[in-house]
Amino acid sequence: EELAFAPGGFGDGDARRAVWLFLLGLTQDEANSTVWRRILRGLPQDTQEARVMQVDVQRSVYSWDVHTNINQRTRDRKRVELSEVMHAILRQHSCHLGYFQGFHDVVLVFLETGTPAQAFHMAERLALFHLTDQLCCPFDQGLVPLLGVLFHLVRLLDGPLADALVEAECAEMHFA
Repeated sequence: EELAFAPGGFGDGDARRAVWLFLLGLTQDEANSTVWRRILRGLPQDTQEARVMQVDVQRSVYSWDVHTNINQRTRDRKRVELSEVMHAILRQHSCHLGYFQGFHDVVLVFLETGTPAQAFHMAERLALFHLTDQLCCPFDQGLVPLLGVLFHLVRLLDGPLADALVEAECAEMHFA
């Protein structure tokens, strides 16, 4: 905890990776397993979800400070890894999880923190135990109902802000 609030925080990649593995309940051996790559065999690339994911992947690996000085070959490799990790997670859990816009950024955090195998296991664990409302199939049954609860929470926590949102006709939350 002390390190998290210190200047530079978890600036070291090894420390960041160790913290994520600990928080997600993964051992180093579990995180390094490459068995997940078998999931990619025969992966259909022509589904609507795959096309949406590909568009998001193509727009990624640009805007973060760690991406400013990388060459195109490295950028392309990271995009391939990003696509593989996302497809493997969603295919492994296709009955329970579906893609949502923004999941690529979550997975990219783990790719910047570790290897593709580590990223797969960390993102899979996060998706299964912390992002199921967002990754729920179909999407409108997962995240959208939570938006309806959000205004009630704002009302409870900050009445004047809730009043201002009503006055500005912004009380109904929407996914954009």
